[in-house]
Amino acid sequence: MKEPKWKHRNSKCDCSETNQTKPTGMEILTPYPKKRNGFERQLNRYNHIMEFVRTILAFTTLGLQLIILYRLTN
Repeated sequence: MKEPKWKHRNSKCDCSETNQTKPTGMEILTPYPKKRNGFERQLNRYNHIMEFVRTILAFTTLGLQLIILYRLTN
């Protein structure tokens, strides 16, 4: 996992990277915007349900493949 990148909130800071006594003067840079649009928020509400459906579909596909292989060999 990559280490997060940090940036200063104000450009007039004289602290070094080794001496970080005030963690409130730094904020993390994220690869996504802080504000999410409505569609992404709606999808985030149903995240666990979507993962459950994906898992069920994977097991169903595996079961169907086993049935097909069984019928082909008999």
